[in-house]
Amino acid sequence: MYRLSRFKLVDGRPDEDELLEFVDSYFFNMMTVLNAFFARVEMAEALSRLELIPFGDLISEELSDEDEQTIGQAVERITELAEMELEVIRSYLE
Repeated sequence: MYRLSRFKLVDGRPDEDELLEFVDSYFFNMMTVLNAFFARVEMAEALSRLELIPFGDLISEELSDEDEQTIGQAVERITELAEMELEVIRSYLE
């Protein structure tokens, strides 16, 4: 079966800038939705709930038609973004 990538291919690989932009947009859109829910709970509770979200699994599922290397890059990026977000909340609580 022929699979189409959602990203432009550069030398047979998805464009890295486009991939990172997609992951960033995916993450920040998800955080916008989650913030609406977490606005009604204490910061510590929001942090503990955010730590339970499997961001890597979610982006992997979203990109399931892409190759493993592309999914790996996306998981790495979304994990980095999630850790930065969690670190900001942790520092706010200190």
